[in-house]
Amino acid sequence: MKKIDMIYFINLNRREDRKNHFLNQCIKENIPLNKVCRIEAIDGLQYKFHINELNMFSNANFLKNPDIIIKKLIGNQLSHYYLLKEIIKKNQKLAIIFQDDAVLIPNFMDYINNIIKNLPSETEIINIGLHKECDLDTFESWDFAINGNDFDKIGSQKINEYICKMKHEINPCSLAYIVTLEGAKNIVNHFEKYGFRKATDYNFNDYLLIKDIFYSSNTILVTGNPHLGSDVFSL
Repeated sequence: MKKIDMIYFINLNRREDRKNHFLNQCIKENIPLNKVCRIEAIDGLQYKFHINELNMFSNANFLKNPDIIIKKLIGNQLSHYYLLKEIIKKNQKLAIIFQDDAVLIPNFMDYINNIIKNLPSETEIINIGLHKECDLDTFESWDFAINGNDFDKIGSQKINEYICKMKHEINPCSLAYIVTLEGAKNIVNHFEKYGFRKATDYNFNDYLLIKDIFYSSNTILVTGNPHLGSDVFSL
């Protein structure tokens, strides 16, 4: 059976509260902590960007935002980018990547085990997280479905009992996703060739939509904790 090699969460050094929040979620859901790895987020307000990094954002559509937001957006995207490169370096077949404000559905690992047993062969990313509403620095948490199925709200095509293609207008916000090794390789190659043209989540979405593999779990497994605020869009 396929298995998750590692569970990563991206966390700024200055956000100890968010780190503790995520680890408490793992403990609550009996996720073995030896499978959990904190990745230091790139803090755009402190990080000295290399010219080669900035060149990947030369055509980004958010460059008219305040400088503080631009730096945070670039830091956020590079955090995901370098983590994907780390997964490739370690040759990890399956990994889960989380933002550190993630809130997990009860019995999270049972859902995950069923998903990985039923992955389509062409899978690169499976989105498993979503906010109910999201507007830059404010959002509303997703209401975890009582019946364990959100397909009617999020899906355009059911692939199997556990996985669907998402509606094009849905934006999972890179909140939580499963990535395959092949997916990590392909996405990194795509970004290195074409650069980052939008915010992190939209870059992922556009790539997956072009390849017609915009996959999600039929049940939303992760939402965010709005009380922790936004590390990217808050001034």
